[in-house]
Amino acid sequence: FSEEEVNMWMTGLTWLMTDTQRAPAPQQTDRWLRKQFEVMDRNHEGSVTVKDVKALLPQINFRVPNMRFLKDKLQEVEARSDLTYPNFAQLYRTLMFDSQKTVS
Repeated sequence: FSEEEVNMWMTGLTWLMTDTQRAPAPQQTDRWLRKQFEVMDRNHEGSVTVKDVKALLPQINFRVPNMRFLKDKLQEVEARSDLTYPNFAQLYRTLMFDSQKTVS
């Protein structure tokens, strides 16, 4: 690589890091959530299974009280056996919002 190319890459990467650090919390959450979805969507079909989502929940420190609870939440976001990103994001927000209400 030439010195000019290295400098362009460094400038671009520095800008991206600064942009990410200055992004509002909701935007950072959306980026993180999208990344989690893409990791679970191994086939790149644009959807994830309920099983995948259930496996993710303990990793984000969310304990599902029982399967009925999860099924009810899935119905709230109109998700079936597979979740698209909008369903997944809505489920995440619903679970996190409801858990914050119970903590308050």
